[in-house]
Amino acid sequence: MRQQALHLRGEAEYFHELDVELCDKAFRRAEFQEKRHRLEESVNIHEPAILDALEQLGYEQSTAMLLFVVPLVEVAWAVGPPSRAVCRHILTAAGRRGVQSNTPACGRLSEWLTRRPADEFFAGTLGVIATVLSSLPPAERLAWEDDLLCSCRETAAVHCRLLGWSHHICAAKKKVIAEIRRRLETEPQTPS
Repeated sequence: MRQQALHLRGEAEYFHELDVELCDKAFRRAEFQEKRHRLEESVNIHEPAILDALEQLGYEQSTAMLLFVVPLVEVAWAVGPPSRAVCRHILTAAGRRGVQSNTPACGRLSEWLTRRPADEFFAGTLGVIATVLSSLPPAERLAWEDDLLCSCRETAAVHCRLLGWSHHICAAKKKVIAEIRRRLETEPQTPS
């Protein structure tokens, strides 16, 4: 009888642990779906592959508005850490895109201006931008691309003006901007 009670007790513990594990999985799945839904709403993108790419790059609802600011950060880092003037310029540009002071998005942007993100982050972000823009009508896509490239040139010019080059952009920043243009113009593949 005692052996039977131990057996039942072990079985009960096993099924209890299994229930806990299943509940935990269900909770994590619901949490993931809620987080995904918030990200989807914040970027107004409904393509699962793009949302996956954004999540893999570390974007979430509170930082998704930085998507079109990241190329400016890449230009800022072309020749080393960005100056205070360049950082102020980028923060102002981000403000025009809805990034407010003392928000998670502003904090993340400040981190990127202090510690350079990996090349894979820049490439992945630009891939997402190109994919998003490719879904727009041609005229609208060109307008977005021109606006983004103009913002990149403005960011580069802030740095170069500090060097006394009032009408020139240094070669390193030109190279980064040309690469951004090339990546935007190539037919994007949906991120995987």
